[in-house]
Amino acid sequence: MSPVSQLDVSVLIATRDRAELLGRTLESLAGQRTTARWEVIVIDNGGTDSTAQVLADFAPRLPLTSIYFPAPGKNRALNRGLNIARGTLALFTDDDIDLGPDWIESHFRASEKFADDAIFGGPVVPRFESEPPDWMRRHWFAGVAFADFRPDQGEGPLHGKRLPCGGNLAIRRDLLRKHPYREDIGPGGTDFAMGSEQELLVRLTAAGHRAIYIPDAAVSHHVGRGQLVNRWQFDRARRFGRGEARMAEDAVSRRVLGIPWYFWVLMPLLWIRHQIARFQGAFWVLQAGIEYHRLLGRAFEHRFLTRHPELRCGTAPTEQCGLGPVAHQFYTPIRGGDAYMRSVLVDAFEPDSPHDSHKPA
Repeated sequence: MSPVSQLDVSVLIATRDRAELLGRTLESLAGQRTTARWEVIVIDNGGTDSTAQVLADFAPRLPLTSIYFPAPGKNRALNRGLNIARGTLALFTDDDIDLGPDWIESHFRASEKFADDAIFGGPVVPRFESEPPDWMRRHWFAGVAFADFRPDQGEGPLHGKRLPCGGNLAIRRDLLRKHPYREDIGPGGTDFAMGSEQELLVRLTAAGHRAIYIPDAAVSHHVGRGQLVNRWQFDRARRFGRGEARMAEDAVSRRVLGIPWYFWVLMPLLWIRHQIARFQGAFWVLQAGIEYHRLLGRAFEHRFLTRHPELRCGTAPTEQCGLGPVAHQFYTPIRGGDAYMRSVLVDAFEPDSPHDSHKPA
């Protein structure tokens, strides 16, 4: 690629059947204030709504390239976009994100300031269509359900081995050309193993690349009313559990039908806890339901990986394969069945015990 064709930043968005939300994202891109030379690449991942018309409407207002790529899978779509990206910094967001006017400039300045680093991320603040209860906002699952990512720190390397959120992420393009997204994980249909960006970031941080946090590069994430209902959150918990199993093996050798033996004890216990929660209020229904469906997802994925071991993201202990950052953020691989079972028993039958730190005040 000749120097003339090089740009500073390529913004990449994979979208499918969310034309109205995509229009808001593109509107916020049209209002960017930046000195960077940039482009926008939108990959329509097989949509059937009015996305094409929205892209045509914004084409005169943006340095926009659009691709229709029907092969299912967000990661496949992003890799397709990366093949034509001309920016030295690949900047990722989603089709339900509103971007601050200095978003591109903040990432661009940080990439120059931290010239030896390759990964950058900023805050993601949920923007709720209808207000959830305060305890739902503060629940640990809010990071998974609503992409709430607001580390309490200033600019610089992310503390506590945390990793950026995929809706506000930048990675140097040359690094991505060598280490693209895995296409067998992440969004691609109605049920899938979560963790596409996380799997990529785990690989990159395991190779020694730091993640730099940029507080000024804030975005807001649209959260619809449907995402506050239990059924939606339980489905997400199941996909989250599938991602946990894909990202790290549970540290047990004895399995029954491909599933760690103690899951067969935990699943009925968590199911009972889930039923009891109906008489204890909305918080406990959500809490117990998330843990039950999360374990179901793990069990499903372990059984699936028994038949398809080549799809495992890593089989080494978490401390050796770079999964520590993920475990510190969202993913918490089960280490030691007995200890985990004891904690579940406490939560299941002593819900007011000090062990649980997530209940509402």
